[in-house]
Amino acid sequence: MNLKIRSRIVIYLDLIAAVILGSIFYYLRIKSETRASMRLYQMLSIFTPIGLSFVTALMFTLLTAFSATLTPGVEAGILGQIAQVPQELIDMCYMLVIAASTCVSLLSTKTVNLTAKNTLWITTNLALAAAGIAFSTQIARFLMKVTLNI
Repeated sequence: MNLKIRSRIVIYLDLIAAVILGSIFYYLRIKSETRASMRLYQMLSIFTPIGLSFVTALMFTLLTAFSATLTPGVEAGILGQIAQVPQELIDMCYMLVIAASTCVSLLSTKTVNLTAKNTLWITTNLALAAAGIAFSTQIARFLMKVTLNI
């Protein structure tokens, strides 16, 4: 090979290397920018189980308080059955809170880290859901006692 062909080959290889490295650096920059913009949504996923458990507990506390006021007037009939809140319904709603918090944390982990293997985030969200359910029922009962003077 003569020198001219060798120099062209070296130039072309340098160009190919520059394109490949440029593509890699572009990919890494876009990935870090996307991760930074998705951190807000990941932080919002922390408040999902707490908010859901609090709203669920407040709803059932209100329904229980209203059913307590309706039950003495209606002992029989369909209105008396509607006024009672079954415990199975409460349990299933809390299970849905846990399932929703698991799905939201799995989705945010997959979006931010590009993998679902970050189980620390899922575990943290599940612990927050369990703590939210435990504390939200107490807070909702306290709020009902304060507002209704029971």
